[in-house]
Amino acid sequence: MSALRAFGGAPLAGDRWVRVLYLDESGVGNIKKDPIVIVAGVIIHADTQWGPLQRRLDDLLTEMTPFGVKKPDFFHATDVFHGSGEFPRDTWSQIRRNSLLAAVGGLVEEFKLPIPWMGVDRAEYARENPDDEQDERLRTCYTVAAVGCFMQAELFMRQRHMDGEVCSGVLEENKQLQKRIPEMIEFLRDPGEETKNLLEGWERVMPLTKMIDHPSPQPKTASSILQLADYCAFAIKRLLEKKGGGRRLTNPLKGHLLRYHVPGAPRRLANGKRPILWNPVHLPSQWGGTPIIFEDGQFRKVDG
Repeated sequence: MSALRAFGGAPLAGDRWVRVLYLDESGVGNIKKDPIVIVAGVIIHADTQWGPLQRRLDDLLTEMTPFGVKKPDFFHATDVFHGSGEFPRDTWSQIRRNSLLAAVGGLVEEFKLPIPWMGVDRAEYARENPDDEQDERLRTCYTVAAVGCFMQAELFMRQRHMDGEVCSGVLEENKQLQKRIPEMIEFLRDPGEETKNLLEGWERVMPLTKMIDHPSPQPKTASSILQLADYCAFAIKRLLEKKGGGRRLTNPLKGHLLRYHVPGAPRRLANGKRPILWNPVHLPSQWGGTPIIFEDGQFRKVDG
């Protein structure tokens, strides 16, 4: 790595950037308490942002830890918000915890990080698929949300950056939830003749050309940047579920949330409403009422 790149300079002639998509999930607990599952994260410049962002996250946790208290192993937005885990209320005051949340959320604006995200309504999906096993329904909802983030990252890379750039992925490790991810990545790279049955607009983003390799599962302790993805997923979930603090938590993310229209869709529909977005909250009703199934590693619209 050149000194110029190491300190955030512009790429040299013929140089190419590598970006990394970090994703985490929120809302995979009891469905009564977690009716919506969110997958969200950030895209960073590997060469210029990885080191500084890691250091900033670590420094914030060090600076915010009360005197005489053991520094937490890692930032976990749910625990910080509720005063639980390594952030107990008896040593971490609400003011201190709110300050830490605000500082971590502020890193998105500080580093100008794009945020792919997608939410799926687990409760609605359960009603639509009562015969599926509970674990299988959650896995399907997670897979849909994760694939939506891969699609958004692919679009972002195509539309915003030079031809030679690529992006790899890192997921917060959860083996049970992520069983289908490798096969889905293979399908997205080589969809064959099946694109005609997919969600509207998805065929225009396949095959993937910017997202490289299978996403790498890692624990939060191995990558502090996953902790920033954790913040994004938690904040968006609080807002979509209309719970306290949601708006405050998502305010630092404004302007950085990717909200792609379905490719080719009009800016306004005939009835004056906004068209479908790439990050629907509901599955399947928000896709124009067309039922959707996940079958044989593929997402398909159901005709009729």
